[in-house]
Amino acid sequence: MPNIDSAAKRLRQNVKRQRFNRMRKSRVKTAEVNLTYILANKDNETAVAEFLAAFFPADVKKAKEAGKALTGKEAVDLALSK
Repeated sequence: MPNIDSAAKRLRQNVKRQRFNRMRKSRVKTAEVNLTYILANKDNETAVAEFLAAFFPADVKKAKEAGKALTGKEAVDLALSK
């Protein structure tokens, strides 16, 4: 445990950043695996639809409410932007 106030604050900041970075790293790894799955699948449109429905249900719902069907490139952009 730190003895100085500034060291205690630095410790709190580091813990907060560590949590955020761990979450971000996990999302990137998941996106890489899923992107590999999409690219390896012969029927890209089906793979994209499955991927979006599984990982971004709220975004798929918004797109459907707007009357817009997401194309493969838009889906990949959406997936990597998260």
